[in-house]
Amino acid sequence: MARCVYCKACEAELYEDGSPICLKCAELTEHGGGVQAALVKALSEATLRADSAFDKFTALINNIPSGLPQSDGVQRIRNAAVSLTVAQHHKMTAHNRLNEFLGKGIVPDDLKRRDKA
Repeated sequence: MARCVYCKACEAELYEDGSPICLKCAELTEHGGGVQAALVKALSEATLRADSAFDKFTALINNIPSGLPQSDGVQRIRNAAVSLTVAQHHKMTAHNRLNEFLGKGIVPDDLKRRDKA
């Protein structure tokens, strides 16, 4: 992985105008780097949550039969499936927000500067 062109210390996770840049330096740049860094961070966190939910669901499914009474086992599977669905939805939302910013320059309302009075 390439090193950040600004600090030269971190591995780059983003590219700005074709140049590798780390998340820390992206937050310090003008031209929307802070927005992009925030969106990439949100996507990364959502991906980790989705992966964790998938691992829990898979572990639960692989543990069948678990010896629990049938209704308890079914409810645990339902709960894990709901958690996985919610986590995947958050991941897709984060991905779509980043894609809209990178492709169309649309800054999500919650990341727009609030300094307008």
